[in-house]
Amino acid sequence: MRLARAPLSSIRLVLSHTPFMENLSFLITQNIFRLRYPPAVAQCCHERDLPKHLDLFMESIEDGTIGLASIYGSKGRMTTLVLSSLTQALVVTQLFSQGEKESKGNKKTTSPLHDLLCNPNIMKSAFHMDKLSAALFFDHEMRISSGKDLLSLSKETRGSLAAFMAVLGNESIVFKEAVTDIFFKEGSHQEKSKMVALQAWVACSASLRPAMLPRLKETPSIDTVAIEKQILTVISKTIRVMDRLIALKPIRNKHNIEATSVNNSIISNRYKTKISRLTGTQQLCITFSRDGMTEDLRTSTGVRIIGRQTKINIGGKRVLFESIKSAETVGREEPNAAQASRSDIMLLALQQRISLAKDPFVSSIWGLSNTTWTADSKTPSSPAIFFPSKRKLNESQSVAVSSILSNTDANRVVLIHGPPGTGKTTVIAATVTSTMASSDSERTLWLVAHSNVAVKNIAEKLATEDFWAFKIIVSKDFHFDWHEHLYKKIEENVIRSESLSEDPVGVARQLLVPLRTVIFDEASQIEIGDYFPVLVKFKSTLQKLVFIGDDKQLAPYGTSDIPDLESIFEKSHLRERAVFLDTQYRMPIPIGEFISKNVYSGKLKSHHKIVNPSCCRFVDVSDGVETSQGRSWTNEQEVKVVLEIARQLVGCRKSFRIITPYDAQRSLLENCLKRAKLPWENKCFNVDSFQGNEDDYIIVSLVRTARLGFLIDTRRVNVMLTRCKMGMIICTKRDFVEGAAAETLAGKLQKSLGGSTWVNGKNVLHKHTKTFV
Repeated sequence: MRLARAPLSSIRLVLSHTPFMENLSFLITQNIFRLRYPPAVAQCCHERDLPKHLDLFMESIEDGTIGLASIYGSKGRMTTLVLSSLTQALVVTQLFSQGEKESKGNKKTTSPLHDLLCNPNIMKSAFHMDKLSAALFFDHEMRISSGKDLLSLSKETRGSLAAFMAVLGNESIVFKEAVTDIFFKEGSHQEKSKMVALQAWVACSASLRPAMLPRLKETPSIDTVAIEKQILTVISKTIRVMDRLIALKPIRNKHNIEATSVNNSIISNRYKTKISRLTGTQQLCITFSRDGMTEDLRTSTGVRIIGRQTKINIGGKRVLFESIKSAETVGREEPNAAQASRSDIMLLALQQRISLAKDPFVSSIWGLSNTTWTADSKTPSSPAIFFPSKRKLNESQSVAVSSILSNTDANRVVLIHGPPGTGKTTVIAATVTSTMASSDSERTLWLVAHSNVAVKNIAEKLATEDFWAFKIIVSKDFHFDWHEHLYKKIEENVIRSESLSEDPVGVARQLLVPLRTVIFDEASQIEIGDYFPVLVKFKSTLQKLVFIGDDKQLAPYGTSDIPDLESIFEKSHLRERAVFLDTQYRMPIPIGEFISKNVYSGKLKSHHKIVNPSCCRFVDVSDGVETSQGRSWTNEQEVKVVLEIARQLVGCRKSFRIITPYDAQRSLLENCLKRAKLPWENKCFNVDSFQGNEDDYIIVSLVRTARLGFLIDTRRVNVMLTRCKMGMIICTKRDFVEGAAAETLAGKLQKSLGGSTWVNGKNVLHKHTKTFV
């Protein structure tokens, strides 16, 4: 029987004896399936009180199948677990860890909940069973058997609305809007309790459908009881980190745009804030004016993006594009391809369809156990270094290249620590030329970096050395209409992502395959779990991994919100045998020696022709004030001073860039450069997007004048202070730097250079005093 859609309030609270959650019971009234079901009774209880309610629940189980769902706290920790049959549900709070349960004889015992979860005769179904089973172990040391992941039954992107619909049925069976409300809606904790109870019930109901049972039985189970603790810890932490990173994706994205009647399109002004392809439940919200009134229009279809242009099919509503005031994407972006691949691999590992523990690279990186390498009879002796460059490699660079070229098992995984300006790209270039000059015709190199720009820099370095036997893969979204100008020097070697063949044989013709040696540049910015797709997909050919980076510079994205994020450099067993590049060639001596002493424990040597402390100047913008701009900050007086310095540098034909820690200040600087008719394209950068870059002169706008903010993060400040080749000009407030910020890296730098480094900002503005030599 089919009914009209029920109201969206999916659960109705019907009984409340006391204000404490554990004594509540309520009815679960579903509104997802068009077919009518009688309400189920949900009982809330602490885990310690579970035995009081367990017998009734066990009697309600049909065909040995229950559904599971859970609530996770702000840090991803499981706080509530819901178990549901078709007629009864238990909402279990105050979950214990198994380590907390001890009998009077000090012997560990298991709880009834743990016994139920580990009962192989009861099938437990859940959407995202991978996340749920990982959290049970990671947070509460509980295992599970006969766990079935419902989303495994879909070929759609894991976790997407399309995947849920594929599992639950088409719109003749379920209400699509209700599925969105139940599985994708953000809500309060009390609303979550009700929603999650319904999610568990839906998991049970879907599993008991006649057409579903045979498919579930064929689906490999998640049996964490059979997985070694050491590897289960790695899997569980990887899943936790991944979920927390996805949760950091914003729910609302404002776009920097201008609208034009030409082609009825919206033009994105900045790559960072561009309109992107809508995924999942995302909608594009357009705000426009009509007859003196402001109106909003939301659409999830008819949005076509071509480079900077976004064309929108309004769907019958006439909107003059020049009347559009703003555009905003509402809704969290679905996991990207890399995240989806990583999620799939963790699920396969939990289902024991792949064994991570037997992978020697996984064992070596995560320090799981004794690593056993498979002998390769085809591998010849290590090739000699061949680098026909004007600049010879220094001793530490030679050691690094030799380690990369080595064919010994001890150097299967190589870690290279390269501070700013120490020639990390040179090491990579020397590795490439040496590899290509070797007698091993099957030896191939893949160079991977955290950013497109870093890969481009490597390619340009190879071109500078007159080596052209490479291909560089660039994302179409990054390249077309946005950054094509960056690739002019190597245009003939660029392969844009959309032109790659979908056929593996076709790809083999375009690229150097099979994949044998992979070099990861900017490895300190890569969260360690991101390596799993490479390790698993190419395990049959992979022979060597090289990680190059600097953990004294930018950390992986999300570290400020998730402090325990790890890069490869946080693995102490690898870090202790890392090759340290010990000589920097970029920064003038005074800056290089300061950075060495204060960041690299005095181990970094400097080789540079500039020795005068005047290479770094601090400009006292005494009337500057930090001003909040949403989640960012600006300082208008600093902008005025920066513009004057930029004008002077342009007049002297000096090459320069402007960097600042805050994106709002970056935008303000860029707009003011435009209005002043000064060079502005590719001139202003946020610190986070400038690692790996350099210029002769660097102008820094610190912005802050009262609170430390960004200056607390030594790694980011280190990036900011290490970009110049000739000179650096730092615009800030002297009272602030010598006071509140005195113990920050910036404060220590001005102190080390002495008071003569200061220049009066008013003199710069009104007397055009030069700040550089």
